[in-house]
Amino acid sequence: MELRHLRYFVAVAEELNFSRAAQRLHIAQPALSNQIKVLENELGVQLLERTRRMVRLTEAGKTLLADARPLLAGAQTAELHVRGAQKGESGTLHIGYVLTAANARLASVIKAFRQTYPGIVPDLAQLPTSAQISALKNRRLDVGFVRPPVNEKEIETEVIGQEKMVLAVASSDPLARKKRLTWQDLDGRTVLSVHPTVANYYYESFFALCRQHKIKLTVGPYSQDIHSNLWLVSTGYGFTPTTESAREFAPSSLAFPALPIDGPSIQTLLAWRKDNASPVLTNFLRTVRSVSASKTVKS
Repeated sequence: MELRHLRYFVAVAEELNFSRAAQRLHIAQPALSNQIKVLENELGVQLLERTRRMVRLTEAGKTLLADARPLLAGAQTAELHVRGAQKGESGTLHIGYVLTAANARLASVIKAFRQTYPGIVPDLAQLPTSAQISALKNRRLDVGFVRPPVNEKEIETEVIGQEKMVLAVASSDPLARKKRLTWQDLDGRTVLSVHPTVANYYYESFFALCRQHKIKLTVGPYSQDIHSNLWLVSTGYGFTPTTESAREFAPSSLAFPALPIDGPSIQTLLAWRKDNASPVLTNFLRTVRSVSASKTVKS
């Protein structure tokens, strides 16, 4: 039983007139009558009672009509989904991000992507860079917002943002009253950081500059995520280098004085598999670049 036969039958069943059904289907009436007979012969039942004055559904015809409508609707939906997937307009996109990249820029990207491609469902996962790279390699993620460096031959990266590093300190800390710090302000203080296996070189440039300026720091306990790190800072335990975006999710009891002018900047990279030819990914990359370009122009 072919879908086209079902479409022909439903048209006749709804019109109860072969001439009107043929016009609706844009085919000749004799051809339509012949196709209905083919369907009846295939099923071995009479679907329509025909006289010169009327066309009427048999009980078998009524049953087939009830079943055919959802079948045809499902086939049409499947066709739309397949065409949408080919154009990158439907499906699911698995997106990873580091917490400090979950800022207004990322929100703008997701909003713009949803507005342009409402048929695509973004599936977001907060993961450290190392976990994202592993997920990209294993195809559990399609794209990730990560921190450098990324040195994997299968992975393509692109710089989409850069922020100056600032210091997160408790609002009761004397450093909180300074708009911009000197390196000497940090000497002898306790620094907190996320564990290196999670942060993936996030703090290296900061520590390198401290060594360059002969600043001695006491290294406090490691945490496993930035939230825990900032919470420890809010208790007055020490300070932590972070990015300006941390203001958007940090406790209100923190302040973010600027580091010295020569303080490091932190890049945000977009990462994806080089061999991922998904049109959904292509459309997402195009959206990210468009949003990033507009943000750069405005700033």
